Amino acid sequence: MEERCRLHVLAIAILKSGRLKRTMYSQLGSVEIALYSKLSVAEFNLLQDEVSSLTLVSNKSVGEIPAEIGNLRNLVRFAVEHSGLTGSIPPAIFNISSLKDLIIANNSIFGSLPMDLCHRLPNLEILFLYDNKFVGSIPRDIGNCTMLQQLRLARNNFTGAIPLEMGNLRYLKVLRLPVNSLIGSIPPNIFNISTLEDITFAVNHLFGNLPSNLGLWLPNLKRLLLGGNELDGKLSDKGFVKSSKMLMGKRIGVG
Repeated sequence: MEERCRLHVLAIAILKSGRLKRTMYSQLGSVEIALYSKLSVAEFNLLQDEVSSLTLVSNKSVGEIPAEIGNLRNLVRFAVEHSGLTGSIPPAIFNISSLKDLIIANNSIFGSLPMDLCHRLPNLEILFLYDNKFVGSIPRDIGNCTMLQQLRLARNNFTGAIPLEMGNLRYLKVLRLPVNSLIGSIPPNIFNISTLEDITFAVNHLFGNLPSNLGLWLPNLKRLLLGGNELDGKLSDKGFVKSSKMLMGKRIGVG
């Protein structure tokens, strides 16, 4: 058993009793856990140095994300979607500095994000927290996730302004914040992120003027959804309209 535990875990199925039903090993360093009950601390300790990718698959009868996941100190990807999970994100997960992909979507997770989120997770490239019950503001520290490429926080209860520091995310391609309670204007430096392909801020409480030459600033833009706000401004022929003709066949809309 000790020799087998030195190998990378590929899949573990958990019975309701909490005992291991099947364990498969490979060199891939990833693990998929069917959560019918929580893993014990001892079981997670067997995995903590081996696992780099963890996907939780649930039958929607499970309660909270196991706190012991914070013991997986070499984790690069953590994903749990459509699982009916509740509770808050275990604080220890924000101490796994190796994380690049943090995907906790389509659940009933609540709570706020730590104000030092990106100080603790500096390597994040994907952050998906959409379709949950998160509250509070988007941390200004988000600007320190300088490798972030996709940020999706749709359909939560985030409040406050969109952080000005978000304009520091020079590799960002997807920025989706719709159906929250965000207020204020859109930070103008967001429109300087030339890598952006998808901006969705629809159904918030945003106001202010859009720059008329938006299309020239965002040459890679494929999707722009801003409806359900109080935004003003006309996108001129020199800006967005001209750019949309250059991006023939790509989906671009305001509303």
